[in-house]
Amino acid sequence: MNAEKFWAMKPEQFNSWRKQNDYPRLFELFRKKLPHFDTWLSSESLNTEIIFDNGFARFLGTDEPLILCKYERGELYLFNESLEQLPSIRKAGWILSERKYAPYFWWLRRNYGEEKYTAAKREFRISSWRGGIPYFYNEVPLLQLGNVKLNGVVISGRHLDFCSLDGLQINDCHSNQHTYVWYSSAIGLKFHGSSAFWNFNKTSCWMHGNVGYRKEMLLSDGNFQDFHFKDSDPHLHLVRSKLNISSVSGTNFDCILEYSSFDGVAFDAGEDEYSNQLAKAKFFEKIKSLYSSTGNSVDAGKYFYEEQKYLLAAQLHPSVTYRSEWLKSSFLQKAIILIKSYFRLLLYVTSFIAWGFGERPARSLFASIGLIAISALLYYLHPGSVTESDSWSSLYFSIVTFVTLGYGDIYQKATSLRIYSSLEAFGGMFLIGLFLAGYASKSKQY
Repeated sequence: MNAEKFWAMKPEQFNSWRKQNDYPRLFELFRKKLPHFDTWLSSESLNTEIIFDNGFARFLGTDEPLILCKYERGELYLFNESLEQLPSIRKAGWILSERKYAPYFWWLRRNYGEEKYTAAKREFRISSWRGGIPYFYNEVPLLQLGNVKLNGVVISGRHLDFCSLDGLQINDCHSNQHTYVWYSSAIGLKFHGSSAFWNFNKTSCWMHGNVGYRKEMLLSDGNFQDFHFKDSDPHLHLVRSKLNISSVSGTNFDCILEYSSFDGVAFDAGEDEYSNQLAKAKFFEKIKSLYSSTGNSVDAGKYFYEEQKYLLAAQLHPSVTYRSEWLKSSFLQKAIILIKSYFRLLLYVTSFIAWGFGERPARSLFASIGLIAISALLYYLHPGSVTESDSWSSLYFSIVTFVTLGYGDIYQKATSLRIYSSLEAFGGMFLIGLFLAGYASKSKQY
């Protein structure tokens, strides 16, 4: 059966066909490949009827417990336990009964440990493409639903997990509930006209090399809302569009904006075990550049701060951060790399503490107060100080020295304190300068 016939089906017919003809082969594959799969089924009192009808992939890969709710009119809805609206739904009295389930990978981690969980999840993916068809575990080809053009098709309610949407073009197809595209392939997926409520998780939205068609996800001529990407490598191309109330999690991200903008989009680097600190810094650098290109200096500054934090952390692991240079270096050259890395670390830490990389200018005020207080304590306690045991004079001298007024009515005679007071004066100039520069930068919004 070709893709056009699948899309011509009503959502209920499509889901029924998958339940009878497609999901069983995947289910048997997972029973064979996933450790303790049958134990999980029995411990959670799950069967294929419940799993296939309510979200196969979600029962496997959700990162938290799931709540299956039966409404008064008999409809079944599967919610994440942390869903914000769930208490309100319960309070409204819409739910007739509910049952809590532990998703497979969440259950495996809790019962058999991190090592077994990581090994199983690492292999649970599309591992090859043959003839343009993605294969799960390199064994089972995914259902082909791509390379066609859809006009006004009903998307709501379709189970689009474990399938291929490569090259699919969706024109003015609206949805009033979330469509979960999990553990699938969506390379070159195109949206024309407004659309909403798409959830991509562990889905291939990008592939390197020549695949014969446009590779990035195209969003054109519309408003797009509630698009959520997690570990799906989204490379987006927005043309005369706006992306709202969406999220991106994972470092492999890129975006091209043509007469487009986005608002209320949350970005985080995710928890990919293969992403080092430098990769996360580069991810936030891209987000910073995107916001900067749209004139949003507030959010650009927010992600610049995140970028600098990860660059700081990257200096703690020079052998990883400078891997290509490290691998071909001699012992002496590696020592030089270490010295340079730790010197950069010192500069980053100083900038972080002193003014939050320019994004937290108030920190320079707190640093100034701290320096004045510590210096005053030193002048008060030092046996060679002219203000020894005189708290107010010690504080007065510390403030005057810090702001470099230099009245001259009090001055230190001990050489060590004269040197220290000079350093305090230099620190005062430095911190005051940082505060003024940071404040001017943050208060000047265009």
